[in-house]
Amino acid sequence: MQIPCAYLRIFVPADQLAADETAKVLHATTDPSDSFEQIATERFGILLPHEPRAGWHMDGPSGPLVCPARVRLRSLAGILTVQDQFREDIAAAFVPETLAGAVADELEMLRYRGDLKTYVLQSPWHVPLRWFLAFEPSERKIDPESGSPRFETVLDNARERVSRVAEVIEAAGIDGSIVTLVSDMNAWFDEFPGDESILQLDYGSVAKLIDADDLESDTSVADMQAAVSALEANDWERAGGHYGQVSARWAAIRTAEMSN
Repeated sequence: MQIPCAYLRIFVPADQLAADETAKVLHATTDPSDSFEQIATERFGILLPHEPRAGWHMDGPSGPLVCPARVRLRSLAGILTVQDQFREDIAAAFVPETLAGAVADELEMLRYRGDLKTYVLQSPWHVPLRWFLAFEPSERKIDPESGSPRFETVLDNARERVSRVAEVIEAAGIDGSIVTLVSDMNAWFDEFPGDESILQLDYGSVAKLIDADDLESDTSVADMQAAVSALEANDWERAGGHYGQVSARWAAIRTAEMSN
């Protein structure tokens, strides 16, 4: 099953990974995979990422940078997340107790081996608005092969920007759950060397859901920046206008999700 996906990836120096995993990533193909596989349970199924690749790589100023896919780890964590998002009886319909137990045991084994870092986040059907907060408009580029927009920045820069946003929205009294979502992104950044790593936002195949002219004129990063700056200046009307603009843009794109 092909589902359009966007990605937020962290690329680290190749020597940060074990030699065997680095070798697999450096020899991975460059074509992105957006396929999912369905894990059947007694009553329902769960769609999980199915990427037959080891990861992604790019050239850095001091050598190759790598982003391992670690699909198995992401899938296991996703299964247990279902238990946190739904009422116990509903969650059990998707993740039976036997499956949850097996997943927890495997995650514990990975934790013992020190393999619990996730280097990539994957979002079906859209780009989460909080991802835009880590970038500047000038950091946009276009992938020469896919034509998909990408943003890239040094991880330390992303961390500083997101920290500022968290402080601004908390001081403004924005709902605590939104502050948590932004702060959690920075907690993820903190797991990696900030001055050597690169954060990349890739629209991936989500770009195919957007009209070419709209994609060319997309100002989501600038709109989110303007909303935060207005909020910092206590200009709620202007902040709401900018946020409403980018929110409406992506809500329209996500209509494809509802139709599928």
